[in-house]
Amino acid sequence: MLGEIDYNLKPIQPQYFLCKPNREIIGKLKHIYNDSIQEPLNQVGELEFTIPMQINWHHKLIKNKYAELIRERYLIKVVRGRKIDWFIVVSLSQASENDQESMTVKCYSSYHMLTDKMIKSYSVEAYYCRQVLTDMLANTVWNIDYIDADFDLAYRAFEFQSSTVLDAIYSIADKYNAIVEFNTDAKSVSFKKPELFGLNRGLTFSFGKYLKSMNKQTSADQMVTRLTAKGKDDLTIHHVNPTGQGYVESFSYFVYPFRRDDQRTVLSSSFHMSDSLCHALLDYEELVQSKTGLIESYIKQRNVYEDELNQLDLEHNRLKNNEKVITSTVLSQQFDGKMFFEKYVHTGSSSHTFEVNSTYAYAVLIKADNTTGLSVDFNGQPRSLPSGQWTMLGKVKDVASIQVTLQGGNTGVFIQVANISLDEWTGSGNEQAIVERYSLDHKENQLRLKEIEINNKKAQISDIQNQIDALQVVLAANNNFSPAQLQELNEFIIEREFNDDVYVDEHDLYDAAQEKLRELQQPQLSIDIDIVNFLEIVGEQRNWHKLVLGDFVNIKYEPTDTFVTARIVSISYDYEGREISLTLSNIKDVSDDSKDMEKFIQNSTNTNIIVDTSKHKWGKAIVDVSEMSQLFENFWNKVTNDIIMASNEHVVIDRKGITIIDPNDPLRFLRATHGVLGLTRSGGLKYETAISPDGVIAEMVLGKIILGQRVVIGDTTGVFTIEGSRLMIDDRCGREVLKLGLLSESPDKFGIFVNRYASSMDCSNTTILNRVNITADEGLVLERNRNGSFQKTLYTSTDGDLYMIGNLRVGEDERVFIADRNGISVGASIWNDAPFRVDMHGNCWLDSLFANHAEIKNSLFKDGHIEGSSLVLRDALGGVIKMYPDHGLWFGAEQFDDAIASIAMDGTAKFKKLIVTDGHNKLLIDSEQKKIFMNNWDIVGAGAIDTDLLSANIVTAMDGFVTDLTASRMTTLTGQIRENAMDYIRIDGHTQKFIRGNIKPGSAVHKSLPDGKLLYWINASQSGQMTTEVTNWPVMTYDMEERDKLVIGLNDTRPNATPFIQMGIGDGNNTQGGKSLIDKYDGGLKTSYHSSGSAIERSIDLADNGITIQSDGQGHITIKAHSISLEAAGAISFSGTEYVFT
Repeated sequence: MLGEIDYNLKPIQPQYFLCKPNREIIGKLKHIYNDSIQEPLNQVGELEFTIPMQINWHHKLIKNKYAELIRERYLIKVVRGRKIDWFIVVSLSQASENDQESMTVKCYSSYHMLTDKMIKSYSVEAYYCRQVLTDMLANTVWNIDYIDADFDLAYRAFEFQSSTVLDAIYSIADKYNAIVEFNTDAKSVSFKKPELFGLNRGLTFSFGKYLKSMNKQTSADQMVTRLTAKGKDDLTIHHVNPTGQGYVESFSYFVYPFRRDDQRTVLSSSFHMSDSLCHALLDYEELVQSKTGLIESYIKQRNVYEDELNQLDLEHNRLKNNEKVITSTVLSQQFDGKMFFEKYVHTGSSSHTFEVNSTYAYAVLIKADNTTGLSVDFNGQPRSLPSGQWTMLGKVKDVASIQVTLQGGNTGVFIQVANISLDEWTGSGNEQAIVERYSLDHKENQLRLKEIEINNKKAQISDIQNQIDALQVVLAANNNFSPAQLQELNEFIIEREFNDDVYVDEHDLYDAAQEKLRELQQPQLSIDIDIVNFLEIVGEQRNWHKLVLGDFVNIKYEPTDTFVTARIVSISYDYEGREISLTLSNIKDVSDDSKDMEKFIQNSTNTNIIVDTSKHKWGKAIVDVSEMSQLFENFWNKVTNDIIMASNEHVVIDRKGITIIDPNDPLRFLRATHGVLGLTRSGGLKYETAISPDGVIAEMVLGKIILGQRVVIGDTTGVFTIEGSRLMIDDRCGREVLKLGLLSESPDKFGIFVNRYASSMDCSNTTILNRVNITADEGLVLERNRNGSFQKTLYTSTDGDLYMIGNLRVGEDERVFIADRNGISVGASIWNDAPFRVDMHGNCWLDSLFANHAEIKNSLFKDGHIEGSSLVLRDALGGVIKMYPDHGLWFGAEQFDDAIASIAMDGTAKFKKLIVTDGHNKLLIDSEQKKIFMNNWDIVGAGAIDTDLLSANIVTAMDGFVTDLTASRMTTLTGQIRENAMDYIRIDGHTQKFIRGNIKPGSAVHKSLPDGKLLYWINASQSGQMTTEVTNWPVMTYDMEERDKLVIGLNDTRPNATPFIQMGIGDGNNTQGGKSLIDKYDGGLKTSYHSSGSAIERSIDLADNGITIQSDGQGHITIKAHSISLEAAGAISFSGTEYVFT
C-alpha cells in the first residue's frame, strides 16, 4: 500500500570479504570500523577501513587472524544487498594508540588494476569507439558490456605513446564525452551518453529533511564569451565562420535581463551592460540572422569551386607528368634519328621529304594554323586537316621516305614524324592517342589551356570570396558598434582556447566550438552537501532506491534561496559516522530568475551562425564473419540467461500501460501501451528499442536471418537499399553509385556495377566518368566516358584473359612495376631511375642480367658466347669494362684513352701493371718493378732488340750461336779499359770503327736506367749480368779519349749511301792529314791519301769516264815498270812546263 512501511525490511549494511587475487574467498572480515566508501563518477572508487590487530574473545585479547592475512594486492569483496563491488588493497598502515594496535587498509576499485597494463606506440586513424576500446582491453581480463550506438558511428583519431590502459579508457571517454561505468563483478566496461545516464527519481534534500550542511559556490573563472577553436594540425574555423574570425562569441549572459519592444523602448535593463550596448548587440544579432542564408550560399558555392579547382590541379599535374614523358621520348628518338620536325610558314606550294628507316613504323603528325584554301597530300594521298589542331596524316612502314605536300593557302605549318610501336601501327582508331603520345607541342597547348581554366576557376573563387569579404566587412565590429560601445564591450570579452586534435573537419570543429561556448558562457555552479544516512532509517525505505550515482536530485535550501537540480557525481559513505556526502555537478538552477536567464540565453542568437553540415566519415567499419558470429552468440546467450534467470520481475498495470521491471535494475524495463511496445536501458529517458504498428525502431538489430521484400538504410551520406535480388546504394545526392545482384532482366544478368560521377559535391551533375561492371557473362569491365560513349579500359574475358588500356602500377613506394606510355619499368617510380626498363621501341636498360640462354636481334648471348655491337660491364663501386669494335677492349675508365688497361683493334695492348708467371708460379715479367727476368726466358728468333744496355756472360760460335743479330750500336770494349788503353771495335749506325782508346781521368759515372735505377754487376768479375739490386760492384760509364784506326761505313749524306773505308789515325791536326780513304761513289771508285802535316791529296780516281791520278802540291808521281806501253785510240796529250826524258 502506498506509504506503508515494511518494518521487516532491514537497512543494508556492507559486508566485507577478504579474497585472494584469483577471487578465492579467504574469510569474512569482522570487527572493522571507520569504514567508508567513495564512489566518484568517471574516477576510481576508494574503500578505507580500520581493523584491530587483536580482538576480545571471551574477555581475552587474541590475535585477529584475518588482520594478519591481509596482504597488498589482495581483493576485498563488498556486498551491499544485491550490489557487489570489488576493491584491491593498495596500502596497509599499522598504528598503536592507548595500547590498541590497529591497521588501516586503503583500497581502490579493482579496475584500478588496469593501470598495471601499458599501451605504447598506439596510433590509429578513423576508429570508432568499440574498435579502439577492444584494442585497449585486448591484453586484460576485462571486456565490453555496452557502448552507446552513436559512439560506434563516430570516427576519431587516437594516439597513445605511453599510457596505462585505465588512462587510455578515460581519454577515449573524454573524446566521446561519455560516462564510463565499470562493473567490477563482471569485469566489464560500458560507455554511456551523459543525457541518457541518470534519472530524476524525485529525491529532494531540504532544510530539515536529510540535509545537514551545504556549500554552494559560483565561479566565473572558467566563464567564456569568446572561444578560439583549433583542431588537428592547427585546423581553424576561419574558412567557415561568416565573420571570417577564428573564434565564436556570445554576450547573452551579460545582456540579461535586457528587454525591449518593437519601438526599441527599454522594458528592463541589463545587470551589467548599458542600454546602448545592449541595443547594438541585439541589432547586430538581427543583422547576422539576415545575412545567414546569403553567407551560407556563398560558402557552399565556394566549396564547389574549390573542389573543381582541386580536380583541375590534378589534371594539370597529370598533363605535366605526360609532358615530361613526351619530352623524354622526343629527346630519345631524336638522338636515335627516329623523330623529325619541320616548322615553317607555308605560302602557295611546299613539299617536304623525310628519309626514314624502312624497318620501323612511323606516324606523321601535322598542325596548320589556318586551313582555308589549303590542301595536303601524304605520300600522294589527299588528307583533310582541321585548323589549329594537331592531327595524324597517316602511318607508314617498310618505306624509305615520307613526303608531305601542301598546296594553296598561307599559314604556319608544323610537321612531326615519330617512330611508333608495332601495336600502334597495327591498331585502329588510335589517331588521337598517338597525337597525345608523341606531340610535345600538342601537350604544351593542353597545358596552356588547362592553366587558363585554372586561372578562370581561381578568378571565380576570388569573386565569390570578395563577396564573402564584402559581407564580412558589413559584419565587422567597427561598422556596427561605436568606439564607446566597443570600449565598453571590451570589458566583457573573456577569451579562452578550445583545442582538440580529434577534429579534422572545420565544420565539425565549428559546431563543437558553438556547443562548448554554450556550456561555458555563464558562471559555473558547484554544491557539496552532507546528508543524514537515510539508508539506515527504516521509515525512509521508500527513498532508499533513489540514491544512485549519476542520478539527479533536487536541493531546496530556503535560508539561501537555493533551488537547484543537479547530478550526483560523487557519493561518500561514512558508515561509522552514519553520514553521506554528495558532490553535485551539471547543476541546473530552477529558481524563477534562473529559468528566465536560461530562456533568455536559449532564445539569443550568437554573433556567429552555425553551418549545418554532415559529419565527415574518416573510414569504414569492417566486421568479419567470425566477429559477427561471436557477437550474435554472446548476445543470444546473455538474453537467454537474463530471461531464464529472471526472478525479481515486477509487473505494474496502470494508466501508463503494462510495465515489467526489476527494482534492482530500475534503468531497464519494458512498457507496453495500446500501440507501442518499448524497451529502455536509460530509465525511460529514451526507449532505445520499440515495436509499433508502423515498424520496429532500435539502435541495434541483431540476427542471422532477416526476411522481407525491401530494406532501406540511410543517413546524410546516402541510402542503402535491398530489394529482392538487388542491392542498391545511392550517394548523398540521390545518384546510384552501386548496384549488386540482378542488373537486368530478359535475360537475367547478375553481377555488380559501380559508377563514378564527375563531381562529388555538385548534385546536379549526373555525368558518369567511370563505371565498373562485374558480371558472369562478361567478367570484369572498367570503362571510361569519352565524348558521351564508354570505352573499355580494363576488362577480362570469361577465360580469364586480362586486357587493359592505360597505365599499370603494381607495388608501393619504389618497389613497383609500371607499364605506361614510356614502356615497362621495374624498381622505381620515375622512368629514368628504374634499374630495369623497356621502352616501346624495344630498347632495354637493366643493371644486371642472369640467363641460361638469351637471343637478341643484332646481338647474341648464347652458350657463353657474346656477339653484338658493344659490351659494357659495371659494378656498384664504379668499376667498368667496355668493349667497342671501333676502339677495342678497355678496363677502369669511361674513355679508351684513359683506361689503365686496354687492347686496341690493331692489337695494341696497354697495361698499367703486368705480371707474367710460368706454370710453376715463377715470376717472368713484373711491370710494376719494370723487370723482365730473361734468365727464365729463351729468346728464339728475336727480330730486333732495342735497349740501352744488353749484357751476357758469353756469346760465341763455340758456346752459342747468333743466327741473326740486329743492333743500332755494338762494341767490343771490356773492363780491361780500366787498366790501360786498348784497341776495340764499335759498330754504331752506318759505321764500324776500329778504335784505340783510353779513359779520361775523373770521368767515371754510375750507370743508371732511364727510370733512374742504378745498375750493378752481379759478381766481382764486373762483367756479364747486371742488376738493379745493390752489390759491391757498380756499373760505371766513362768519357773516352778515342782515335779511329779504321772506319768502314756508308756515307749517308749521299742519296745512295755509298760505302767508304778510312784508314789511319792521322797526324793529330784535326784534318785528313795522314789518313787514307777508299770511297766508292756513284760512277766511280776513288782511293786517296792526304799527306801528313799538309793534308795534300794523293789519289787515283777510277770513274766511269776515265782514270784520274792526282798528286797536289809539291808531290810527284813515279811509275816504275819493266816496260810501259801507252796505247790510245785517240790522241795522247802532255801538258806541263818542263818535260824530262832520261
